[in-house]
Amino acid sequence: MKQIRFSIEALYGCLGHLPPPLVFLCCAMGMALPGELNGPDNLFWSLLVVCLAVVGALIALWALLGLKLRHTTVDPIHPELSSVLVTTGAYRIGRNPMYLSLLIWLMAWGSWLQGGWWGGVLFWLWIDRVQIPREERALTTRFGSHYLEYCRRVRRWC
Repeated sequence: MKQIRFSIEALYGCLGHLPPPLVFLCCAMGMALPGELNGPDNLFWSLLVVCLAVVGALIALWALLGLKLRHTTVDPIHPELSSVLVTTGAYRIGRNPMYLSLLIWLMAWGSWLQGGWWGGVLFWLWIDRVQIPREERALTTRFGSHYLEYCRRVRRWC
């Protein structure tokens, strides 16, 4: 049993170092594999795709702007390089707006494909169970009680 646990921990360790944009792209490509790329066939699906894509883009830009204005890293692989704990703007509403925007884009892509929602579910599971906990440990080490207080005030997901 101990050997199985070690293997799972090793797997989590390897997965935690995958860049989230790469995981996003793999999920998006996997969603498209089973079907054709014809796009929405009616106005409802077309509007849903556009709305989700725009909302995802606005959240991503808002989050990136907050990080850039505070001159801190946007690198999800090395959260320990964060120079400032950003708690304003998009980060006042949720602790992971960049990941939320990627998830919304996968929802837009799934709407475009009119199926393939499993990619969004897999992405969310990976982000929520592998990537975010690793980042939270690094940020707790880096910012201590300030980060823990921020976690108490603001949800992981909006």
